[in-house]
Amino acid sequence: MEKSGRRNTILIVFIFIALFAATAFLLVNWIKSAEVFNFVRPFTVEVTNDSEYDIVSLEFGLLKGESKETLDKIIASGSKARFIPNLDLTSENAVYLKFRDARGEGGELTVCGYTEYLNGMTRVRINEKEAVVEEMDCF
Repeated sequence: MEKSGRRNTILIVFIFIALFAATAFLLVNWIKSAEVFNFVRPFTVEVTNDSEYDIVSLEFGLLKGESKETLDKIIASGSKARFIPNLDLTSENAVYLKFRDARGEGGELTVCGYTEYLNGMTRVRINEKEAVVEEMDCF
């Protein structure tokens, strides 16, 4: 009788640990997907390239001032990439993105309309016809 009691106790502890681990895993994934902490993360831009052409050049910069960063990173057609622009913010400002594809075509758009801290996230989708900011959540 004592062995079965010990087995039941071990089984209950194992089930409790498994449930705790599963709950923690689901909670962490929910927090990441809900982007609950956008206001404290460094400003991040996710660019999705829905164009038939690779994006070959990106420039991030502040609308007021000289701070900008040019990246020669290729975003292949059909893929996406995330960037954390390295900009020097001294007061409230806005952030732009200039891009160019393999044909030499490009554009410019505002990826953060107002920021005091360069925190948050923006999602941009680029295709042959247009570049669209799908989500702008910057602080």
